[in-house]
This record gives sequence, structure tokens and C-alpha cells, in this order.
Amino acid sequence: WGNTSITKSSYIKEGFPAFSAKGNDGFLDHAEFNIDGIVLSAIGARCGKCFKARGKWTAIKNTITIIPDQNKVDLDYLFIQLNNKKFWKISGAAQTFITLSTVKERLVSLPPLVEQKRIAALLQAADNIIITREQIIYKLDEIAQSIFINMFGDPIRNNKKWQLNSLGDVLDFITYGLTVRPKYVLTGVPIISAKEIRNGYIDIEKALKISETDYNKVSDKGK
Repeated sequence: WGNTSITKSSYIKEGFPAFSAKGNDGFLDHAEFNIDGIVLSAIGARCGKCFKARGKWTAIKNTITIIPDQNKVDLDYLFIQLNNKKFWKISGAAQTFITLSTVKERLVSLPPLVEQKRIAALLQAADNIIITREQIIYKLDEIAQSIFINMFGDPIRNNKKWQLNSLGDVLDFITYGLTVRPKYVLTGVPIISAKEIRNGYIDIEKALKISETDYNKVSDKGK
């Protein structure tokens, strides 16, 4: 376990990195480790999330500290396997948690160390590409907003003195999404949930589908 006697009330403005169940979110006046490792969020909402800890650091309450044997496993490779909530046995309902025995019994694939490093490097390169792409999309979105303001003015300040209306006044229809889980089918009409909405776009290709009959029933309720 992380140090169960230390809570966030011990945090200071500057010092050695401290990891709670939310990640590296504070500093302490001392470090309990001087080695690269992994901190697992073991209790609460982020249960199953992992964080890399390098150099001098401390893990506090509600975490589990994992220090790999560097002769057997590459830290970055191990992190890729562990940092996936789907692969952890998480117990509890109102307050979820992972036990020490669960961590110790967790199976991991271990190719030769050289191969581990190669795999980790490839996946890290892929992650960097994804991060760069997201940054580009964010910048393009900023540019689009800037162009809009330059052409039409700031809608908040309304410097062009245009008429203001509530959104409800200019809509023909607005309603909640389905509140009852429908019966999904292999072929049919796509049904959109929150997970299909990404970066301002709707990914219909990955959406689950409902039958034409159920679609007509839903459509009738929305008229």
C-alpha cells in the first residue's frame, strides 16, 4: 500500500511529488522512493487507473505502489498492461477498491526484455501521434472560433448589437435521449449514445443499432 498515514492535508507548495488515488496532485517535504515505479489508484472513482512515478516520490493513502524487477520487466511495457481498468478485478459497490492480493495475482504477458522495450517504444510513438493529432484539432477549433468572432463579433459581448433569443425560442424540437435501454440488433437503425460523440462529431459507424419497428416506436413518441 501507499503510506496510509499520509493524506493530502500534509501537502506543501513545493517539494517531492506525491501520488494520491487521483495521480500526482501534490508535494511533500520528503520522498519515500528513489526509483521508477507505478502507482495504482486502489480506492474510489479512479480505481484501476495507473500513474508513472519517476525519481524521488511518495505514494499516499488509497494507492498501491508497484516497483518492477528491472531485470524481468520494462516499466513502460508493464504500465501499458496495468493502466487499463477493464483488466482489474474491482470489488465494492458504493466504494470500489482493489486488494493487494488482486495485484499480486494479476497475470501479465512477459516476452523477452528486449521485445518489451520495443513494444513499449512503438506504443509510445503511437500515443505521441494521437496526442499531436488532438492538439492540432484543438488548435483548429480555436482558429475556427477566432474566424467566427472576427467575422460576426463576440456572441457573449454582442458588440454588433444583434437581437438575442434563448435557444428554446428558435428550436423546433428538443428532448432527452432514450431513458430505457432498447433491444439491439446486428442490422438496423443506428442509435447514438454519448460514446459516439467525439471531438464535435458523431461516429455512426460504431453505433449500436435497433430494429425498424423499435425505431418507428421511438420516432412516434418524439413527434
